Amino acid sequence: MSSRSPSVWAACAAGFCLGASALWVSVPWIQPSPTTSSRAAPEVLASKATRLPVLTPDETNGNETIAPLEFEAELIRILSLPLFPERARGLESLALRVSPNEAATLLKISDHRLPPTHRRSFRETVLSRWVEQSPKSAFAYSSSLPHLEDREPAIRATMIGWVRRDPASAAKWCQQLPNGPSQRWAWLALLQALSKQDPELGVSLVRTIRQPSLRDELLPFFFLEWSESDPIGCAPHALRVLGQNQSYELGRILGRSVIAEPSNFSKIPFPPPKPFVKAMSVQGFMEEIASTDPNRAIQFANRLTSSTDKRVALSAVAEPWARRDAAGAAEWASRLEDPRLRADVLDQVLSVWATTEPQGAVRFLGTWSGALPNVTVFRQISEGLAQREPTTALTWAQGLTSIQHRNQAMVGALHIFAQRDPEAALDVINELPMGSTREAALNAAMESLAESHSEDAVRWVQKLKPGPEQSRTVINLMGTIGTRDAALALKLANQLPEGVQRNEAYSSLGNAWAQSDLPGALNWMKSITDPASQRQVAAQVIETWANEHPKEAAEYASKVTSPEIRTELLTTVASSWAAYDPDAAARWLDDQPRGTERDAAVLALLNAWAINSPADAAKHLSRIDEPKLLVQAVGGVIGNWAAHDPQRVAKWIDAFPEGELKHTAGQALIGPWVSLDPQAAATWVKSLPDGTARDETVSSLARELSATDPQAALQWAWSIQDEESRVTSFETTARYWIRADPTRAKEWIEANTSLPEPLKQRLVEDSQPVSKP
Repeated sequence: MSSRSPSVWAACAAGFCLGASALWVSVPWIQPSPTTSSRAAPEVLASKATRLPVLTPDETNGNETIAPLEFEAELIRILSLPLFPERARGLESLALRVSPNEAATLLKISDHRLPPTHRRSFRETVLSRWVEQSPKSAFAYSSSLPHLEDREPAIRATMIGWVRRDPASAAKWCQQLPNGPSQRWAWLALLQALSKQDPELGVSLVRTIRQPSLRDELLPFFFLEWSESDPIGCAPHALRVLGQNQSYELGRILGRSVIAEPSNFSKIPFPPPKPFVKAMSVQGFMEEIASTDPNRAIQFANRLTSSTDKRVALSAVAEPWARRDAAGAAEWASRLEDPRLRADVLDQVLSVWATTEPQGAVRFLGTWSGALPNVTVFRQISEGLAQREPTTALTWAQGLTSIQHRNQAMVGALHIFAQRDPEAALDVINELPMGSTREAALNAAMESLAESHSEDAVRWVQKLKPGPEQSRTVINLMGTIGTRDAALALKLANQLPEGVQRNEAYSSLGNAWAQSDLPGALNWMKSITDPASQRQVAAQVIETWANEHPKEAAEYASKVTSPEIRTELLTTVASSWAAYDPDAAARWLDDQPRGTERDAAVLALLNAWAINSPADAAKHLSRIDEPKLLVQAVGGVIGNWAAHDPQRVAKWIDAFPEGELKHTAGQALIGPWVSLDPQAAATWVKSLPDGTARDETVSSLARELSATDPQAALQWAWSIQDEESRVTSFETTARYWIRADPTRAKEWIEANTSLPEPLKQRLVEDSQPVSKP
């Protein structure tokens, strides 16, 4: 990508208006305060800079500090105590004696000495004191921890303590952090704390986040956190700030405000009538109302005029009602008239019932004469039974008459049984015949055991007869064991024969290892000498590496000698980098040599960018000066953007000059738009001027409509001007209808006098049933 003359894009820019997401219309009953939304972030930070006194080395809340040598000896003594509560109390007291000046040194000792069961709580206690004197040093320590499972809670504990002492300083620190997971965790902790401590500051801060994907994630998170403690105060700000991509979260917040103030029930606003957006806000609202008053939620659902909205609303009632009263929810669901809705709602109710009172779900099924629930429900019920008594679950599963339901129930029972008595569970599995049920049960049991006792799982899998079953089980265990004990998982993987099976195990292990210990995974990846094995591992590790250190990962990927592997890794890096800092990724790609590898990475970057911020990705397209690459990129970006705001995309495309670029853009727009609003999509197509671009767009429209409205699809296909394209599109659409409904298709084709007889005859013959020999 490089700067270019504005030949194509000068015309495009006329219709390309980028701006903030559309805001919800304001509503009289909850008007936001003008001071919060208009206040600039720097002014807010300045006004909130209330600095509390920090601890000095001798101010230790009445606890005597401890020197490093004495600390290690005391640590060993406490760990020798026989009871867990005694050790926990001793470590808590010891943590309170750690001076902030010695925190870095003593935490290194404790990280080495303490087992995982005590390490995290000890570290967080020390950090809560360290951050009072030197928050930046505490944050540097937290963000340098090598394991994700340690780093995230440490950063959270540091930021929460920092916000408590000095919210303005903590906010400024977050704003200057480099893009990546540590920055995300810091913002999450900061906003969570501010939602309780100073929500107005949080509102101003979250809107200053520059990365669209991070901002879109944190906006609904912050408002949901705020609404837990102050739904009435939160609702007007949420209405003003949250856009259509956060409609579900907005619905939940409005639901909470109604629970807090029931008189607002009849005044709840909803977004403009865009089907997907409205459905999501209705779902969120109904889930919140139903969690406290299911009957009131049903009353609201019955007031909705749209059948689609009503279906969404009633379906959203099921799960929260079942958590309060599963039997009552099941009785209500069984009386629903719509069979599809009834089946969906019953599945949700029984899924909840399976965890709260599985015997009740079993009794209900014993009296139920309708269609059986989804097979996954039977597995959930069996797991619920097995939590109480595994043999009861196995007996119930074996008594089911449906093979599919029986198999899933067996899998659920053995998944839990393996945690209680691995040897007995293995005996049951060994009695099962070879096949999909045995394989699924074995994998479920092994995964369950590996989550709590990795070494036992390894010993158990080694008892299996060598062969395909053992190999598949080893491969399936890599993710679970690799996260907990990568060395043990690697030892197990190396017992597989070299080739496809070992490489598959390496691939699963690489992903798990990188998630838990990225430096260790990188060292292992670089030590592998077999090219095929290294490729499998690199494909998994590079994605996690790019999430944390994208430029380093990109530099490594660009130096790989194999062009095929280099392309694969570069596209992975570009996609991951786009989630955190797409502008930086684009600048890095600008400096790379042109060619198929960079083109593939550019497309991956733009596609990932368009998922989170399609308008920004579209704006960036103007930097592409290779025509072929531009056409490919436009299709991917519009495909994502059109799913959120097709009207805006249509206005942008209208300004394109005639040519392949406009043809591709129109076809990419139609599919998502028809799914959201087929009438609006058809209206836009009617407005297109005659020509090749219109014909190709009409062909795409006919193809999209063929599944839901075949008559309209055929009428559109027949409006194509180019004769060859018209006949091709018409026949393709007609044959789709013939396969789905031959009788009605034949009647329509025969009654249409405008069709040429040869074409009509071909299609009528296609609609005749095929006689069986």
